[in-house]
Amino acid sequence: LAALSLPISACGQAPPAKDNIAVMSALPLFGVHGEIGDVLNRPDRRAQITLALERRYRTIPIDRLDAKTLAQAPVLFLAQPRGLSGEELVALDEWVRRGGKALVFADPLLLWPSDLPLGDRRRAPPVTLLDPLLAPWGLMLESPSLETDITAASLEGKTVSVVGAGRWQSSGKA
Repeated sequence: LAALSLPISACGQAPPAKDNIAVMSALPLFGVHGEIGDVLNRPDRRAQITLALERRYRTIPIDRLDAKTLAQAPVLFLAQPRGLSGEELVALDEWVRRGGKALVFADPLLLWPSDLPLGDRRRAPPVTLLDPLLAPWGLMLESPSLETDITAASLEGKTVSVVGAGRWQSSGKA
């Protein structure tokens, strides 16, 4: 431990602390689907978005939304989660209304490759299950038409291919 701490103390300062971000998703963002032996013995299979988040934040994967888990970070990265219980929806709503920030990725028609069979609980839901959360906030996610085309969207100066983008609609209430 002394050898590891030498370069930091030799420079006179510790590296800057990272802010926490809680991450909840049914997508395999942390590359942990599969048998335990396969997970432990294969190369890093975390999703690129996870690696990007970890460069800036201390990521905290969570599997349940309640006051205790939400208190671990000021920001929640919520990407195509499993169906949330009523208690989880209430906890998330209260947390956001008290100032918590949620970055929500919801796909109305998810096209994500998976080796898991249809119906497997570990597989991400093919549609967003967040309507019970979004409706009280005055938001609705419209599904794309079934005749979807690949379109390009710009994100921070980079082009991202999007298949059948949904659209946010606001009722003006929240």
